[in-house]
Amino acid sequence: MTQTLWWQYPTNFTNTIANTSQDSVDGVGSFFGTYPASVIGTNYGFGVIAIVWVIMFILSSASGVKRAMAASSFITFLLGTYLWRIGLAPMWSLFLLLALTIIGAIGSKSETSI
Repeated sequence: MTQTLWWQYPTNFTNTIANTSQDSVDGVGSFFGTYPASVIGTNYGFGVIAIVWVIMFILSSASGVKRAMAASSFITFLLGTYLWRIGLAPMWSLFLLLALTIIGAIGSKSETSI
């Protein structure tokens, strides 16, 4: 009989947050990553993206960054991609952030960099 050095994931468990019974766990995220829409809402990820974008834009503008809109849109685009991938943000938010990145880059094209 061989002894394994790693802990085995359980073969069946009940997710108490979502109140669902699943057959197996494929990672740590399956233990805690399933939340019902009544708890977090369907546009929870978009709310997080919007708050992060506003904070990044205000901080960038206040510190004197010339391309604040493009920078904050690109950074939140990366965050939005992650949130879309795990199912918390809608796809249209990524297109909106990509459009804002392009508009911000074109709008700041005439500004000189230091």
